[in-house]
Amino acid sequence: MSEQDKPEEDHQAPEGPPPLRQISVTELEESLNLHRTWIESSGAEGTRADFSETSLREAYLQGANLRGAIFRKADLQSAEFQTADLFRADFAEADLMKASFHKAKLRQVNFKKASLIEARFQEADIRAANLRTGITAVVPYAPDIAERKLFIGRFAVDGGDARGRAF
Repeated sequence: MSEQDKPEEDHQAPEGPPPLRQISVTELEESLNLHRTWIESSGAEGTRADFSETSLREAYLQGANLRGAIFRKADLQSAEFQTADLFRADFAEADLMKASFHKAKLRQVNFKKASLIEARFQEADIRAANLRTGITAVVPYAPDIAERKLFIGRFAVDGGDARGRAF
């Protein structure tokens, strides 16, 4: 059989999740500015931030206004969200391992199926947040009740407010 007569081999890439989108610091800043405009104009101008399936590992978003932002399936390991306003943000299936939400506003945030291993929520407001189904969180055992931790299954919030949250 000659080379021309041989059937073509199928060299498809192995199946799996698509690679995460990579964005530069400049693109991140532009998205944050457009999102701020979107919030201030009640959606008439700007663009809602959508970081779905994006790598934002170790992103510094302290104090950012990310109300309603979308982070579905994003890699946010070790991201810094201290004092950020994340009202109604969507973190469904996001990887938030070691992320910090110290004093963040997390009311009505969707953490459905998010990985929250070693995520920190000291003094965060998580009222009415969705922590249902498939949450992954590991918290070291703390024998001292005086540490004022709110335990939700294996999930802990130091001094946080979790009234009205969903499981």
